[in-house]
Amino acid sequence: MIITDQDLERERKKYMVYAKFWLINPVSWVYMLAIANLLPYQAECMQSVVNNKRTIVRSGHGAGKTFIMAVTACWWLCHHWLRGEGCSVVVTSPSSGNLTTVFWPQFAKCMDLMPKYLQMHFQINADSAFCTEDHHGWRIDLRTARKENPDAMQGQHNVLFLIDEWSGVHKSIYDVIEGAMSDPGSRIFSIGNPIRTQGWGYDAFFKNSKLWHTIHIDTELFTIDKEFETVWVDALGEEHIDVNRGRVDPKENQKWLDISGGNRDALEYRIRVRGEFPLNSANQYIGQALAKKALNRAFYLDEKIEKCHVLGLDPASSGGDDIALVHRHGPNVLDVLTWVEEDTQVLAMQVKDYLRTTGAKYKFKYIAVDAVGEGLGVYDTLRAMHRRKELPNVEYISMYKSSYESPIKEEYDRMRDYAFAMLKKWLVTDDPAFPNHLPKQSQLLVEELSAPGYDFNSRGALKIESKKEMRKRGIKSPNIADALSMTFSQTDAGIAKSLQVDRYNTKYYNNEAPLSWQAV
Repeated sequence: MIITDQDLERERKKYMVYAKFWLINPVSWVYMLAIANLLPYQAECMQSVVNNKRTIVRSGHGAGKTFIMAVTACWWLCHHWLRGEGCSVVVTSPSSGNLTTVFWPQFAKCMDLMPKYLQMHFQINADSAFCTEDHHGWRIDLRTARKENPDAMQGQHNVLFLIDEWSGVHKSIYDVIEGAMSDPGSRIFSIGNPIRTQGWGYDAFFKNSKLWHTIHIDTELFTIDKEFETVWVDALGEEHIDVNRGRVDPKENQKWLDISGGNRDALEYRIRVRGEFPLNSANQYIGQALAKKALNRAFYLDEKIEKCHVLGLDPASSGGDDIALVHRHGPNVLDVLTWVEEDTQVLAMQVKDYLRTTGAKYKFKYIAVDAVGEGLGVYDTLRAMHRRKELPNVEYISMYKSSYESPIKEEYDRMRDYAFAMLKKWLVTDDPAFPNHLPKQSQLLVEELSAPGYDFNSRGALKIESKKEMRKRGIKSPNIADALSMTFSQTDAGIAKSLQVDRYNTKYYNNEAPLSWQAV
């Protein structure tokens, strides 16, 4: 079908009729162009951009945050273009990956859903989109919010600043954005998880709340088994009601509730589900009261428990720290050992001796060895021993590195953070017991578990305080707690990763079938 100039002019006039109306009714723009169905809080967010200079949203996971930012960006470009008013959209996030792999596909999808007449006037590139008739008059750009480059946030007039994961955006970036707010046509729309009780975003909800329109999205309320009505008005002024189901899978909320031990005020559940700020002002990830519960439980060994025996080894051979070896079987910590040894070969032999004596009656699924620095030599030596069948009661030697990408990178920064989260879940849900016959070591384990603080990276993923950071606070390295956390590090993905980075570049070296992982 050939599209003539007359056809284009007819389309232009049709949409121009609504241009002024859509300027103040973005929700109607979404429905009249049949782009999407909106939940009530999504409609509230879009309308707030019209009514308020500054809008900030705190939300749990799964609320469609990226989508609402993307569709708002499309509306901003579209209605300004129809009215012949130049504008721009600047999208920023602490993570460039979040911009290019999460936001941009959503934006491209929303653009593709617009009528062809509107689409044809815009060109979409890898990290920008612009009007083909005027590259500068109507465009959208992705800019990583790096504190060392705040000037990248500067815009012109009628600028819509979209700030994704505002908790990770440095104040210097926000200050530059705020400087553009003297333009009456500019807007700030910020959305993210409330992971910090400080910073400009936190102040927007409290100290500076008069400057901001604040929105709270509790994803506990918007599950897919519930229906919600969104009211919108057409160009004739008639109200319509659209019925849409919630977006959040109840199973996802239940997962976080399980990790939190059924406590809706626990850190993970408050942030990930309820969209609430943390309560723990002390910034302590594992409370001492939670860890102490394991001291008061009866310690027992029941081989009927269908769980694997695992060992976690933190060589800690530098900095004067003790070596730590922890033996766990399901809900029970069976053994805790600490000693000092600087020679990696000797240390490997000591582990071998433990397996031949105390550990001889157990079949270990794996030994997780912290292979950082000198620990890599210990790992290599144990691997070589295993190949030579000198560790007959061990299936697998696992290379553990805290810097490995976590199995769930969206939620945990590194492998160590994932392992600590699984350890905390174990403390909450499995009623664990620490060895009664080792009171000193068990008490020390409790103290170490409650020592690390926590933070979140620029993507909002959990970060457990590092040993280096703890030393700066004058706190001894939590070697026993780290060794215990290593026993929770192994998954199918983790085993595959270890095999991929195996320095010997061999397959499962004892010629056995690859491991079929189960929760241990």
